[in-house]
Amino acid sequence: MTSSRVFSTDITRQEKPKPEASALREHIPRGKHRIPYTYKAGDQVHGFKVVSIDRIELFDVTAFRLTHELTGARYLHLDSADSDNVFAVLFRTPPDDHTGKPHILEHLATCGTAKYPVRDPFFNMIKRSLNTYMNAWTGSDFTMYPFSTQNATDFRNLLSVYLEMAFFPRLDPQDFRQEGHRLEFKEWNDPSTDLEYKGVVYNEMKGAMSSPEDAFVHKINEHLFRNSQYRFNSGGEPKYIPDLEYADLKAFHQKYYHPSNCVLLSYGDLDFATHLAFVEKEVLEKFSRNDEAAKQSELPLENRLKEPINREHRFMPDLMSEAESQAKLGISFLVNQPSADPYETFCMQILAALMFDGPNAPFYKRIIEAGVAPNFCPGNGYDNSTKEATLTMGVQGIKLEDVRKCETALYETLQAIAKDGIEERFFETMLHQVEFNAKRTKDHFGLGCLSHMVPYLLHGGDPLSLFKINEYSARIREDFKKGGLFEGLVKKHLLDNPHKLSLLAVPDKEVGPK
Repeated sequence: MTSSRVFSTDITRQEKPKPEASALREHIPRGKHRIPYTYKAGDQVHGFKVVSIDRIELFDVTAFRLTHELTGARYLHLDSADSDNVFAVLFRTPPDDHTGKPHILEHLATCGTAKYPVRDPFFNMIKRSLNTYMNAWTGSDFTMYPFSTQNATDFRNLLSVYLEMAFFPRLDPQDFRQEGHRLEFKEWNDPSTDLEYKGVVYNEMKGAMSSPEDAFVHKINEHLFRNSQYRFNSGGEPKYIPDLEYADLKAFHQKYYHPSNCVLLSYGDLDFATHLAFVEKEVLEKFSRNDEAAKQSELPLENRLKEPINREHRFMPDLMSEAESQAKLGISFLVNQPSADPYETFCMQILAALMFDGPNAPFYKRIIEAGVAPNFCPGNGYDNSTKEATLTMGVQGIKLEDVRKCETALYETLQAIAKDGIEERFFETMLHQVEFNAKRTKDHFGLGCLSHMVPYLLHGGDPLSLFKINEYSARIREDFKKGGLFEGLVKKHLLDNPHKLSLLAVPDKEVGPK
């Protein structure tokens, strides 16, 4: 694991029994034979108000967006013939330091609840469930608890456990010591040995942050986002994890794990009115509205730099390789706001693919194929998982004396794209590939859809924009034919953008365990 009452009887599915009964009746039609919904915008369903209904013909999906009137919790259901049903609880949980509160809390939530006061109900369900997926995720600004299953009874069981974990965890101090941090003798049965820090998350992050690649990406965010919470490591920095107090963790849960700061997500062919009734009864009616919870979790836009910055990061080299050739150089830009303009985000994703992906990409030809550097740096490319997206170009496996040469080659490649643009044949090939991948039905399709919606759900964007592949593809083709599309994006977001970080990672044998 790393890393939400007015009832009207005339708005249920046609000729269906009450939701409480329908969940256990195997003869209820499912898949393509399921009975269509008759809801319309404004209807009341188990304390929720239907905000909008959108039909996505391309994927044979109908999206229902609802709001719980008592607490303000949001609900998004994707009705599909797919029998692999998904449910997820999503909270916006921005970290406020490097102690790993979101990550440790995600672990701790799975360690027993008020209704299930047993050790690790999460892992016990893995062994006893028919699930197709069970996990919990900690992102840079969110925590998510998703599961999927094809069995209706199993879905109800997992739903009960997941809602309890998210909203009513025990948060036992002993579990905090196990999952977070504690002092322990090096030899557990020998008090004469030295004390050292232990903990599931602590050890996990020691492993993660000992990776020069992971550390490099975290350093990019730390310096590029100077004012917002993205500068903090939501997983936790081992150096700071032991500073976390149990009381601070409980306060973090009380602050953010509230329906008013929550989005509930579901997908599949099961009757989602049944889900709504269960969520209302088991969770939401026990809370009152708390608008402050959502307000406190909002992330501000970054104060844009007027001048680029340069930073250096030292790391322990791989002792099995030549240390002199392990330097990394990354040049990162803070670019667009994805939730504000999903189409521009689509264009930036295509641009990044054209720049870096495959042997025909300009950066591959001029940097890798030309022998300037052996590989791109960690985090290379476009990342729209944060409120403001980033684009990084860089290299690794270089010597320090070659840094200037590599930097020059990177900028020359960027300037060439701004001047000459992208070859039409290469653009069409890449766009066809993107269209094919977007339309291809894959395993865990529903889970993949919901996970891609997370940044938009968190930051006020349109979560259904990922389904607009035909609209965006037609539009980008027209804009490309007009000329200057990618040249303009490169100039606007990269060449003329002063919010830029140049990060040099230097191998240093003095760094690391002594």
